[in-house]
Amino acid sequence: MKTFRLLRASLQGTSWFSRGGLQELKNRDQLWLLPLGGAGILVAIGSFIMMLIRNYQGILALGLQAGRPEALFFFSLLGSTIFIFLITIPFGISLLYFSRDTRMLIPLPLKDFEIVAAKTLHLYLFLLPLHLLIFIPAVVVTASNLTVCPLFYINTVIQGIFIPLLPIALGVGFIVLLMKAVNISRHKTAFEVFGMLFGLMMILGFQVLLTRVMASELTGEGQAIFARLLELVNRFIDALPPLKWAAMGFFADGAGYLLLSILTSAGFFVITLLLIHRGFIKGLSARMESQSVSRVRKGKGSTILRQRSITKSLIYREWKILSSNSTFIFEAFGEVLVLPLLLLVFSFVTPGEAREGLDSLLAAIPHPELIIFGLVVLFASINAMASTSLSREGRSFALSLTLPLSSREQMKAKLLFQIVLFFPAYLLNMTILMIILKVPVGAAMFIVPGGFGFIILGFLTGISVDLRRPVLTWSHPQQAVKQNLNVLVSMGLSVVVIGAHAGIAWLLLKAGMGTTMVGFSIALLALFFAALLFPGVIRYAEKSYGGRLEI
Repeated sequence: MKTFRLLRASLQGTSWFSRGGLQELKNRDQLWLLPLGGAGILVAIGSFIMMLIRNYQGILALGLQAGRPEALFFFSLLGSTIFIFLITIPFGISLLYFSRDTRMLIPLPLKDFEIVAAKTLHLYLFLLPLHLLIFIPAVVVTASNLTVCPLFYINTVIQGIFIPLLPIALGVGFIVLLMKAVNISRHKTAFEVFGMLFGLMMILGFQVLLTRVMASELTGEGQAIFARLLELVNRFIDALPPLKWAAMGFFADGAGYLLLSILTSAGFFVITLLLIHRGFIKGLSARMESQSVSRVRKGKGSTILRQRSITKSLIYREWKILSSNSTFIFEAFGEVLVLPLLLLVFSFVTPGEAREGLDSLLAAIPHPELIIFGLVVLFASINAMASTSLSREGRSFALSLTLPLSSREQMKAKLLFQIVLFFPAYLLNMTILMIILKVPVGAAMFIVPGGFGFIILGFLTGISVDLRRPVLTWSHPQQAVKQNLNVLVSMGLSVVVIGAHAGIAWLLLKAGMGTTMVGFSIALLALFFAALLFPGVIRYAEKSYGGRLEI
């Protein structure tokens, strides 16, 4: 069928693990990066699963005490459904209406249904791992603590396949209605970012709730919170019968619920596709024409240009590239905002007894301010912004090659943009930690200059990797950031750099130097290496901008 051919082509065009992507890695002799990237991904997934299992064990215990053994599955499926629905909206908008290959399909002899079905199935395959990541730990926790019947394992396989169909169908239907009602192309990026931030806030809110429940379980407050939560859920549980049927289907008398869940999810998915595909090509063509007219009118009216210095103009250009789509924005601000949000959540939800225990633990550890400094510096260094600085430009990098500006000016602007983006966030993180963990104020003598030096070192490491082999021919922003192996290489090098400085700090402590002097020495060393490496990176950039790189 043409639908599956389109699906296969779409997957190959947007994934590094497609046939073309693997061949490109082979041509570059970089296949060795695959196991490195796989190891990093497995570590991240393993950490997330361990966190889920711990929370799920508490929910199962409280659910059994409340007489609701299906509560764990209901909450896990509800969480999966909500997150898939939220993520479907930005990614669905991108795939259906703003993807380059979608517009290239318009003149081909294809039916509306074939295009919409292929793109929706692409969304399904993209989001299925997220569903399994949230759902499978609930299965493991239940099977480990309860006696289950054979239907339990049958339902696990079936729900793992069918449950994502419902939120994806709802999300795609919402996208189509939204595109017909609103000219979202003018505010596409802002809308996508708002949806992603809303999802992030839901994750943090859910974690706050679980933390409070688990922390107060022994006093009985946790059961009261959970009982109120169940009472709230019971008020709208009748409005979500597929999730109720899916949760009930895991138990011995749940065969009927299982059948209802399958028919509802699959049926709603098919019906949604049949309803939304009508007039898709015609509507997309009309939207493309209106956008072209709008750009022409805007171009005619923009005769007054704002005067800026060269450096400010280049920094502004970096911001425009970063804000050109939601993938870049969410990646950048996710790295900037996630840690302070988690620290704030920790400060508000951690009980007093746990805080006192943490204070005692820190008092027993030698040189805690150096350890905290090293961890925050490591977090600030392993980011994807520097190692994708050129890759994010894509084919517009040709403009950078033709600008009558030296590579030094362009590298300077990229460095300043990195500092503006990450140094204030680093200072905020350290301020929150110094307040929560009662770090002596005198540690600021090395925390401030040291953070500045390590952020510059992290940028130089990342930009060097991206200068060597930037990804400039991407067809989807995910390829420039999420699927860019330069990010993994840069993170590994940053870990090595931080580890080397930690080793030097350990030697200085062994030699009898005080904590503050060691920290100050490491800060000066980071600044020294940053100043030493910067001219070399500039020379390497001159070779790259001078014609070594091709688009």
